[in-house]
Formats: sequence, C-alpha cells, structure tokens
Amino acid sequence: MQPRPSTITAVLACAQPVLRIIKNAGHEGRLVGGCVRDALLNHTTSDIDIAIDVPPEQTIDIFKITGLKVIPTGLVHGTVTVIHNETPFEITSLRQDVATDGRHAIVKFTKSWEADAARRDFTINALYANDRGQIFDYFDGQADLVRGIVRFIGDPQARISEDNLRILRFYRFALGFSRADENGFFELDEPSLKAVHENVKLLRNLSKERIQSELFKILENPSVIKILHIMPNVFETLFNRPPDLMLGRKLMSISNSFSRKLNCRSVPLLNLFAIYPQNVMGIECSLKLSREQVKFLRAVSEMKDISFSTTNLLAIRIKYGDDIARGWADVRTAMGDMLPVESFDSIVPQFP
Repeated sequence: MQPRPSTITAVLACAQPVLRIIKNAGHEGRLVGGCVRDALLNHTTSDIDIAIDVPPEQTIDIFKITGLKVIPTGLVHGTVTVIHNETPFEITSLRQDVATDGRHAIVKFTKSWEADAARRDFTINALYANDRGQIFDYFDGQADLVRGIVRFIGDPQARISEDNLRILRFYRFALGFSRADENGFFELDEPSLKAVHENVKLLRNLSKERIQSELFKILENPSVIKILHIMPNVFETLFNRPPDLMLGRKLMSISNSFSRKLNCRSVPLLNLFAIYPQNVMGIECSLKLSREQVKFLRAVSEMKDISFSTTNLLAIRIKYGDDIARGWADVRTAMGDMLPVESFDSIVPQFP
C-alpha cells in the first residue's frame, strides 16, 4: 500500500468518503490511533483506521447498501474492512475489555469514546479525529507526543496484564517516538519502564509468531542500538541466556552497513545473530523462522570466522546469494575486518 499524505487535513481527505457514509447513516466515525498520531507529527502513514459508534453487524449493514466491498475481518473484536477506491479501511466498533488473559480479550461494544480510548496501550495511540479535523485526546497523548514520551494509559501494570505483548510494543514505540537525551539515549517514562521490567517474564506466555513479529520490528529500526542497554532481560527471557551485546553494538553502529544500505530483508535476524552468535539453535527454537531465515542464520553462523576478501565475498555471493553475502560482510566488519568503503555491488560486479 502506498504511504498516505501527512497532516490531519490530508489524511481526512483520503477517509472523507467513508466518514461521510457513516455520518449520512446517522452515526459517528473518527480516525483513530496511528494515522492521527503520525499526522500530528507530519509523518506519512500507511493505514487509516476508523472507530465507529455502532456494533460491527450494523457497520456491515451501513456499507453494504452503498455497494462497497465489506470484509468481516474480525467481527468478534468489532473490526470490519471496507474497500473504497481499492483502498482498505479498517473500521472497528467502540469497545471495552470484559476479560483478558494476557494474550486474548473478550470485549463488549460501547457508545463511549473515552472507554474505547482507555483500553488502548499508550497515550499517543489513543487519539481520535472527527470528520472536521477536531482532535479528541482523553489521556494527554498530544502532550506526550510533544515531550517525546511513550507512556501507558493509566496503570502500566494493568495494561501489561491485559496484553503481555505490550512489553515489546513499549520498546518499539519508544524507538519510534521517544526523544533522545544529550548522550543519544532515549528518555523513557519511568513508571512504564519499571512495569515492563517487572513483568518481562510474561513474554513467555506469548506465541512465537507474535514475539517474532514485534521483536523484528524493534531490531530493524536503525536506532535500536540506543535502546539495547535496557533490554538485556528481555533477550534473556526470550532466549534463555544473557545476551552478548558487544558484537551487536558494533554491528548496529556500522554506518556503511551493506545490509541496511541495500535494504537486506534479513537485517532484524542479522542483528539478533550478532547478539547471540553462539546461540543459533536457541534463536531457531525460540522463534517461528521460515526456511529462508533458517538458511540465512545458519550460513552466516558457519562463515562468521572466514576473513574478508573480495574472493571470499564473491564465492559466498555465488553460493548463497546477496542477502547472506551482505550479512556475512557486515559481521566481518563488526568483528574487525577492514572492508572497502565502496558499495557492495561495486566490490563485486553483478553476475548472471
């Protein structure tokens, strides 16, 4: 999907036809969450989510009579996807959590916008905008955006107990929206950070798929090195041994990284390998890796001690392909080999 324009006005222009249908039916829809947050920061956004004040079955009825395609993507949680001009809009009914177990929630639908906001994770994700661009902010999310602070809504312990994945989401959103101090490290909300540390073992309740998805979003962030110093207990919980952050820090600080510069798909896995270069089996057992990812991990591990040369790079590239060759070159750089400053493709010309 193409990124949306920034600013509330531009995002509203994309969503206005859908919001108008809701309004003409006698109900209210508001932009919600990330699209509002990003627009306030003048960031582009890829998804436009809408909250609506009716149950999902009624949402379906509202849009079906218009002839638009309606997909019941998550009725139990109130979510319906509407396709307008080939663009999907996720429309979710206002809801409250009735019961949670750290992984799933039983919800009931409500008419209260504030109750819907209260069940969300962070203040910066609980922002709404109506069809006129008026912002509804129930928990001072706009102030936190300005301050560069990621803060749980209400009691951090309660928010984490509702969904244990919020432990990892805290680090991911901190990377994206926190402000760095004079030393280049992110300033973090102390009560939120304390709750995350105290509950880190709850990550073991989550599926491998959910952990991997969220962890990789953290590890692919170019600024991840700025938050590693407060995450050792996260890695130890997930992989059953303390991380060795020395190689990881070196790898993540390589300004001319072949993998990052050329958008290597395996950057998160490469960063994880650098934290656990002697624990490849542990990584495989703890995550739900694809065959391609396992191949990458094992190949880089097997070749990590092969010193850099253009001849070795060419041989590895021919045998394993670009991603593995780039990953290996980055590992060797982090381990002390002096690689040329040229780009990867200028070192080894393209081959048939």
